[in-house]
Amino acid sequence: MIQPRFSLNLTEGLPAGHTVADIFDAITAERPYRGPIPVADAIAMREKERGTAIDGACLDVLKQALPELGF
Repeated sequence: MIQPRFSLNLTEGLPAGHTVADIFDAITAERPYRGPIPVADAIAMREKERGTAIDGACLDVLKQALPELGF
């Protein structure tokens, strides 16, 4: 079973919060086929999808939580 790298509840009042957090975790984690994508690059990638594939409010919550998560 894969364990999450951090625990953060982004879903309270934000139905798409878990999706934003999951995407962020997936692209910033090291994978067998590539190294981790830097946090700044990961956020920039998600910003391009703000309001379409990514809920902007959820992305804002994630960005505010980054220092608490050690990023």
